[in-house]
Amino acid sequence: MSVDSVLANAIEVLGDREAAERWMSTPKPALDWKTPLQHVEQGEEGERQVLDLLGALEHGVFS
Repeated sequence: MSVDSVLANAIEVLGDREAAERWMSTPKPALDWKTPLQHVEQGEEGERQVLDLLGALEHGVFS
């Protein structure tokens, strides 16, 4: 998976590209106050964590 793939997933979950880009560049407590983009760039494990967080948001689970 790539940054583009994760961004596409974020667009699907959040509804539009602008919201997804803002979400990807904002530090998240669930990611140790790093941005989702930073996590995705770290590799497979980071991508999985971001996708898990998006899945939680999609299903109304907030952390």
